Amino acid sequence: MTRHVPSVPLMLRPLVVDDLTLLHKWLNAPHVSRWWFMENGKRNPTLEEVRSQWMKRIDKTECVNCFVVLLDMSPIAYIQWYPVSDFAESMALVPESENVAGIDVFIGEAEWLYRGLGPVFMSKFLDDLVFASVEGKPLDPGVVSHNFHKIAARAGLKNVRFHDLRHTFASLMFLRGARPKVISEALGHASVGFTMDTYSHIIEGMQADAMALLDEVLPKGVVKNSVAFLSPTLALMSTRHGNLASAPVAQVDRAAVS
Repeated sequence: MTRHVPSVPLMLRPLVVDDLTLLHKWLNAPHVSRWWFMENGKRNPTLEEVRSQWMKRIDKTECVNCFVVLLDMSPIAYIQWYPVSDFAESMALVPESENVAGIDVFIGEAEWLYRGLGPVFMSKFLDDLVFASVEGKPLDPGVVSHNFHKIAARAGLKNVRFHDLRHTFASLMFLRGARPKVISEALGHASVGFTMDTYSHIIEGMQADAMALLDEVLPKGVVKNSVAFLSPTLALMSTRHGNLASAPVAQVDRAAVS
């Protein structure tokens, strides 16, 4: 069977009291009840048993963090995590249980089985909950940007986005002479060519600096009103046409620049 991972974004939200009826339905579905056991070792719990066990988690008297997985804003699955050291049966399965979290997950809606959603759930779980807010809730994507704007304002910087730091990094590295390949890899670009195209405005300024360095290596005696050619042929052609007949010409040995 070809697995299809939906392109619709997934969301996680904390389990609430109103979800317990749906959770009861899921726990009694054949594809869940055949492996999910209640704390008392029982399968197929009653609604009252579900309420009794999960209310302790909702009101935080038991350290099990419970979430509903939403697909296109519709609940389709359940995920929970907990400190392994808080549960003796879990500690028996994990020798080094200190600072270890256990994770349980199941798909409640049978229509979404066998579609490769497991890795998607775990990725979303890590993004939203492992790297979470100080309250342990999913991180608001705008938190970093909002805090950065406040910090930038205190520093006297206006209209600077958090993403602009990336461009600042690249620009400074180019100006300091870092190798383009090193900069490209640090930015995660697919190719050095893309990096060079993106920062061409910086490179144009660097070309002027490179020409200034070339002036430093030109033969002594070449002054600002003289014309120095690295190509003797070009100098000869220009002189023949009278363009530079009156200008001192400094020619660099071809062998020295080839």
